[in-house]
Amino acid sequence: MADTASFSAAMLAGRTFTTNRPLLFVTINGKDPGEEFQLTGSSNVVVHIRAVSVTPMHTIQIVQNGGVVRSITPPLPGNDTTLNETITISTASCWIAVRCLGNGTLLPIDPLSAIAHTSPFYFILNGAPIRVEADVNQMISCLNTIQPQEEAKVPGAYPQIRAAFVEFFNQARAIYAGGAAQ
Repeated sequence: MADTASFSAAMLAGRTFTTNRPLLFVTINGKDPGEEFQLTGSSNVVVHIRAVSVTPMHTIQIVQNGGVVRSITPPLPGNDTTLNETITISTASCWIAVRCLGNGTLLPIDPLSAIAHTSPFYFILNGAPIRVEADVNQMISCLNTIQPQEEAKVPGAYPQIRAAFVEFFNQARAIYAGGAAQ
């Protein structure tokens, strides 16, 4: 049984999964979610998955940088599945996570709903940072939406504070835009 300190350390390290019913236990090359792998070239990694659920699972997916790279249909009834899948990391740094889904809707009250998702594993290829253009664009879009809302909260009598807000958002946009270009 874990004590509070080891539980907190695991949470901070990203060794987690979220679920409404299924239990999802995943390792990659024997390491837990949240682990960072330093790679110097193309590498095959073994994703070990065990998914257990009282609600049947329809699909288990391996997700890389937000896109499904492998979709597996568990053998019926799909309540306790163990698999090993090999994934190749070859072109860029990335993250990988695993999720499982049931046949129901995504609503937790649906009796057929079965959803679980791990935290990511990180793969740094040749020291390059992980850059997902869609994520960068989403963050810039969020900044563009939030900035006017935050500026509106600053009374007009405080132009220095308003200028600091504008500078903060411009710096954040520049950081994300630089990331998209890399």
